[in-house]
Amino acid sequence: MPLLTAAQVNSSALCSEFDMACHANKVDAVQKMLETMTVDDIDKMEPNGSTALHVACYNGYIEIVKLLLVANADLSIMNRYKCLPFDEASTEEIKELFLRTPTSNRLVSNTGAIE
Repeated sequence: MPLLTAAQVNSSALCSEFDMACHANKVDAVQKMLETMTVDDIDKMEPNGSTALHVACYNGYIEIVKLLLVANADLSIMNRYKCLPFDEASTEEIKELFLRTPTSNRLVSNTGAIE
């Protein structure tokens, strides 16, 4: 991921409470918020140019990634860097979660290809 510009850093101040909880790896808070969120809320593109799933994958927050996948977060959304959440996954363990996720937009290979 390229270095952030000052504008992008400042845009993070406008991100949702949910996105910030994902950024901070606050598993309990994310789990609680997910109880009342719609899929559209979960998949919201934040001012920082990524969804919560991108953030969790990039930072290696496996428990947050698991929660988002169970909540049917969309795996096919590209962020401002033209990356899928799978592309942002910082560990093999997170990448493996995508390969096992039984959703309609499930990844079918380790290339990030969508079914």
